[in-house]
Order: sequence, then structure tokens, then C-alpha cells
Amino acid sequence: MTSATASELLHLIGKDSAPQGIVVPEDLAQAIQALERAIGADEAGRGDDDAGATDAGADDGAASGSGSDDEPVSLRRRAWPLLDQLRQSARQRVPVVWDTRTLPSTVPLRAGGYV
Repeated sequence: MTSATASELLHLIGKDSAPQGIVVPEDLAQAIQALERAIGADEAGRGDDDAGATDAGADDGAASGSGSDDEPVSLRRRAWPLLDQLRQSARQRVPVVWDTRTLPSTVPLRAGGYV
């Protein structure tokens, strides 16, 4: 995930784009709802073809090469990794933690681990 995308998504869930941070288990439901609302608003405003896509299949079009390079990437597709992370962490009741000071700019997402 690029830093610009990460900053946008963190802002949408009410977090600063600081080099390190945490979403505690008690705040996960609110963060998930905020991100889902933003995705819905984005799709309504764009008349997005991805609106009916499931989150699990959010990258199917990009993976198959069916999209044009000129088409902007939808918020649903950009947000899917974070939304999935938030949901997994909520199920496990563990925080989502990030620290970009000690990790590379792109890190696999893991529930209860570093983003």
C-alpha cells in the first residue's frame, strides 16, 4: 500500500497518518463502519461498476488484466486490504498496529500484527 493511499484510508477511519499508530479492539467496529460508509459514498458518486463486487473479489478485475490503465482504482479496491485487516482483527479482538519507522513501506497485513 502506498503512503498516499494509507494516509487517505487512515483519515477515513479517523486516524492521523503518523508513522506509528493503533486501532484498539474497542474502536474496530467504528473504523469498519466508517470505511464501509466511505466506500458506499464513493461508489454512489462515481456510479462505480465495482459497487456489486464482494470485498473478497475486489481485485479480480485487476488480476485478470480486464481493466484499462487509464481507469482510476476505486476506493473499494484500495481499501480492501485495510478493511479485511480490520475485520480479521475485530473477529480476534486484537488491535491493528503500524510502525513505518522500522518496517518497509509495503508489509503483508496480519491480524494483531504490523500493517
